[in-house]
Amino acid sequence: MNYDIQYYLNSNAVNVAGKWLRSLRDPIAKAKITKRISRFEHGNFGDHKPCREGVWEMRVDEGPGYRVYYAFSGRQIILLLCGGDKTTQDADINTAVSYGKIGKKGNKMTTKNRSSQPHDEVVADMLQADPAFRAALINEVMNDGEYGDMLILLRQLTLAEGGMKIIAQRTGLNETALYRLMSAEGNPSLKNFSKVLSALNLQLAVTAKHGGVAA
Repeated sequence: MNYDIQYYLNSNAVNVAGKWLRSLRDPIAKAKITKRISRFEHGNFGDHKPCREGVWEMRVDEGPGYRVYYAFSGRQIILLLCGGDKTTQDADINTAVSYGKIGKKGNKMTTKNRSSQPHDEVVADMLQADPAFRAALINEVMNDGEYGDMLILLRQLTLAEGGMKIIAQRTGLNETALYRLMSAEGNPSLKNFSKVLSALNLQLAVTAKHGGVAA
């Protein structure tokens, strides 16, 4: 099952988790955390655990050890609440619980009268604003080699470039084909994949692995 990832906005319309993520100075850590959050879309939560009152903790083993807190609204939307490293863990959990004013009914978490911001939009804004993060995220996803991660990244880069219409014009592909290409079920040909990369000012390159034995 796929999920729609959203960021919680507080009563002042501040994206709390997004603001924290943008504040990280280490582009590699920021890229690793972003990739992990993006994987929520396909139900891949990795190292995570329930905390209390409907709040869950996702852990990222990088640097001081980062934590991202989130809750489920039904099973349709993941609402990210706040993030921090393990030195502020208890305080972050308390803050996460208070932000959402989350009520529990069985195993279903619900939030009421709250606005949110899509994850892809948050990532696209960071890709536009931070070249070091852009390079780090591309390297992180491509080096990891997970096909689903690559398609999500293409979609986020497309949004950062101005959207599907612009990429459609650059590639000569129609928007419907692009949406299908970048969907969870996407299976683009190498030709079309290369067209999209070129439109994003990227290209595939093959190099020999270090330590390889020459023929």
